[in-house]
Amino acid sequence: MFSEREKEILWGIMAPAMPGHPAQRAQFERALGEMAALLATADRSISLAVRLLLHLFDQSARLANWRMRPFARLSPKRQERYVVSWSRSRFYAKRMAIRSLMMLFMVHFYADPEVKSSLGFLERQSIPPWPEALR
Repeated sequence: MFSEREKEILWGIMAPAMPGHPAQRAQFERALGEMAALLATADRSISLAVRLLLHLFDQSARLANWRMRPFARLSPKRQERYVVSWSRSRFYAKRMAIRSLMMLFMVHFYADPEVKSSLGFLERQSIPPWPEALR
């Protein structure tokens, strides 16, 4: 569902928020696939809005820097600063736009068992039945 350009934009937005992000590309791709599957089941207008938001975010970076580069072409440090500027903006729409994108992605990213185990979370274990003596 996402084009290569949209994947680049999402990677620039999400990578700083992922623990050990240079090594997390496989988990990023998996979470992106799950996010795309979720958007495919949603109303078409929602997936269109997400894709438009990505392109708006990408092109708005041209206005925010002197080099007139889109977000996907900025250095990783500049990308991170730009994401932080949106998340701390005084404008509610900018804050909610970037946070909604991040939440939509991070739900799928942190649901990955490999990510959970790398963060130290244990897999759910079944609770053993009570012994007869305690009943």
